[in-house]
Amino acid sequence: MKTWTQSTNGSIRYSFALLQAATLAWEYLRDSNAVSSLAVWMLLLHFVYFQLPFRSRASAFSHSISFIGAFSIPILYLYLLYYRPNMEEENMESWNITWDAALLRTFLIHFAPILCHAADLSRNRDLIVQQYRLKHVD
Repeated sequence: MKTWTQSTNGSIRYSFALLQAATLAWEYLRDSNAVSSLAVWMLLLHFVYFQLPFRSRASAFSHSISFIGAFSIPILYLYLLYYRPNMEEENMESWNITWDAALLRTFLIHFAPILCHAADLSRNRDLIVQQYRLKHVD
C-alpha cells in the first residue's frame, strides 16, 4: 500500500516529466528540425527518466545519464554563449520569437533539468540509492 509521501513523490516526478514533455512539444512545434539538437535529445531522456517508476530496472541507467546530461548541457550552452555572445539574439531573429520567449526556452531546455534533479534527489534520495543496488536476475 502506498503512503501519502510515496504518492506525492511520484506526483512530483510526473510533474517534472510533464514539464519536460511540454517543453519538447513547444520546441518541436516551434521548429521540427530542433530534434537534431543534443539539448533536445537530453530533454527527451529527462522525460523518460522522470516517467519511470522507482522499481523499474531501467531507472538506474536512465538516472545516471539524465543526471550527467542535466549538468553537461548548461555547461555546453554557457561555453557556446561565451564564444558567440549574440547567439540568442540571432536565434530570436531566425525563430521570430520575443526576448521573453527566448529566455524561457533557454531556462526550460538548459537549466530546469538541474532543478528537477535537485528536487528529485532531495525528496527521493533513499529510493534513488535503492535503484543503484545490484539486483539479481532470476
